[in-house]
Amino acid sequence: MTTDLLSTTAFHQLLDAATRAPSSHNTQPWQFAPIDHGVAVIADRRRRLPVNDPFDRELTISCGAAITNIEIAARHLGLDAQVTALPEPGDNDLLAVVHLSPITDARAEGEPEFAAIETRCTTRGPLAPHHTIGLADVVAGDNRVTFAEIGDDRREALADLVADGDRAQFADGAWRRELAGWMHPRGRGDGLTVGSLTGAVTRTVVSRFDLGRSTARKNHQLVMDAPQLIVIGSVDDEPGDWIEVGRQLERLLLRGAAQGCRAGYLNQPCQVSSIRSRFQDLVPEAGVPQIVVRIGASSETAEPTARRPIADVITTTGGTR
Repeated sequence: MTTDLLSTTAFHQLLDAATRAPSSHNTQPWQFAPIDHGVAVIADRRRRLPVNDPFDRELTISCGAAITNIEIAARHLGLDAQVTALPEPGDNDLLAVVHLSPITDARAEGEPEFAAIETRCTTRGPLAPHHTIGLADVVAGDNRVTFAEIGDDRREALADLVADGDRAQFADGAWRRELAGWMHPRGRGDGLTVGSLTGAVTRTVVSRFDLGRSTARKNHQLVMDAPQLIVIGSVDDEPGDWIEVGRQLERLLLRGAAQGCRAGYLNQPCQVSSIRSRFQDLVPEAGVPQIVVRIGASSETAEPTARRPIADVITTTGGTR
């Protein structure tokens, strides 16, 4: 499979980078199609989370992160990447087209971030204050996207909101069943990794029992101990904003990973609608809060989550666009 500029090998290199982007429950909700001089990025709604993410907000953010990885990998291959988001108003699934063109002397710029695409991974464990990120150095940023750092004066209030979110989510049986349904052995290539022998027990416990209190206690402490807490928000709350949030989120994560940082998410205050408005009041400078990231150093052995084969995310639908 080729485009006018890409061999099959180069196209697969771009998609290998794209699929290493983070996604909710590791759903990997994307497809990619070769187009003339580029790649189309398409939402795979079959992999959506209707309870956790009823408006596909996080699904779209995840696809935005994949777009950033395509941009960085393209530059590594000596190609300039120009992104057009939502190019066809009548097609809600076509989230972006990435137009490629040859450039020279491209590899020196962005090489640390390119290397970090493969090593970046999410942690759910504690973080130590050996590494943090200077937000002024992250990205030039789109004016639709905001970054707000949570200081000690608001840390406990955020921890309370995260804990409230945990209790609200685990109290919802449909939410628990959806979470359990995405717990898979590593060999499946997607989802939240559980052991092949213990996975069935884990899924049963998660789906049947309200673990909100214990999860809330754990995550409350993770907030209190986090070396750095960053809220990524947007001026508006539409698909175009979500795409850009995803693009900027991934730039933040890759810049951090290149500097030895690890990141974990505490997005519960953004996911529970009754809490999101309270969260917005807590961090008004973030606009509409979309993502909560904690950043620091981790003693855990880094092991990126499993990914599906490239062949599974390639589609010819819309390939002539």
